[in-house]
Amino acid sequence: ALRDRRVEQLAEELRRAVLWPLLEAARRLLPGRGLEAKACVDRATGAVAWTWVAGKDSGPDMENEIVPQANARVDCIGSDQKAKQRPPVQVVLPVLESLFEFAYEHLAGRCGGVYAVLGKRLWPQLASHLTQHFDTCESDGGAAVEHFEQAMHARGLIGAKEKALSRHVHDRRHAFGEQRRASLLAEVRAWLLQDD
Repeated sequence: ALRDRRVEQLAEELRRAVLWPLLEAARRLLPGRGLEAKACVDRATGAVAWTWVAGKDSGPDMENEIVPQANARVDCIGSDQKAKQRPPVQVVLPVLESLFEFAYEHLAGRCGGVYAVLGKRLWPQLASHLTQHFDTCESDGGAAVEHFEQAMHARGLIGAKEKALSRHVHDRRHAFGEQRRASLLAEVRAWLLQDD
């Protein structure tokens, strides 16, 4: 119980200090720009740090770091217009995968139970944020976000029942299919009326 409370505190710090700033940086990216994740080791102290950089010419406000606590340095449903204004989810997914790999290795100490507690605390808000603020389906029909969810399940971050991203993609596909069906019916009706 004490371990779980400590892990929950770590998850909250990770969410506040790294995850939300990362997602906000990804939302502010200019079209055609991307994010790059980096892990580096301070040879003098042995501290391992994880960071991201936005594009080649990113400023200091577009970068953030996370260092394991042990090192004591851790200071698609909507209008089409809205979807076009949102950045594609593909700009942030590889960096999120890198962050969660780092968390497994350095924050959870490769302990599946600790990693699962991190996932339990971080995943629901992350999934909600991705579906609300990123275009999850436009460029690839949702394949990238579904693959991301499957990869996080395979690594033990989330349980088998966690399907928020897959459900979102399914709902988007269904809505698109219904929209297309209505459009085709309207076209056929107009064509039939035109022949009369």
